[in-house]
Amino acid sequence: MKTSRLIVATLLGALFCAAPIRARADNAFMGHYGYMLTYSNDYSPKPSFHGVMEVVDIFPQTCKGLGSRMACAKMGMVELYAIPKALVATEYGPKNLTAYVAFSLGDAKKAGIETHVTRVKRAGFPAAIIRMPNHPQPLNTMLLIEGTKVYYRFKYNDKAGAKAARAMVDSLKEIQPHDNPPQTP
Repeated sequence: MKTSRLIVATLLGALFCAAPIRARADNAFMGHYGYMLTYSNDYSPKPSFHGVMEVVDIFPQTCKGLGSRMACAKMGMVELYAIPKALVATEYGPKNLTAYVAFSLGDAKKAGIETHVTRVKRAGFPAAIIRMPNHPQPLNTMLLIEGTKVYYRFKYNDKAGAKAARAMVDSLKEIQPHDNPPQTP
């Protein structure tokens, strides 16, 4: 009798311990510049290129069918730019994260937009969070990360998209980092 209770207790304990801790599954996105990040099943990525800058809009599934980026931004959309560091240094001047932050704030300061900069380390990389609470656009927060070969710029709405953006940023890994632009046919 004692043995059967012990077996039942052990099996029940194993069942509860084996239960999944996370309620959602994640999907992975592998970017052109050799990085990878994960996003939850209730999001979808839409990658594109603007010159050599890789742009990935990662939007909530609830945005499907909506034609407005503004509406999606208010629902938690995250926008990622992967920009080769060499391009930023050559075309825009900044050669490190501090200079890139100052460069990124240039237009906001000229427009009189209030900004708050916080230095952090995200996904093992130097980073800075730029909050612009009175920015007219809904993507009012930028997280700039200095990777090995590229800068990562995540833009999101501080109220609706912060949790999703932080999860994506924390999952960021450079698998085979490079700064070779895509081949054009």
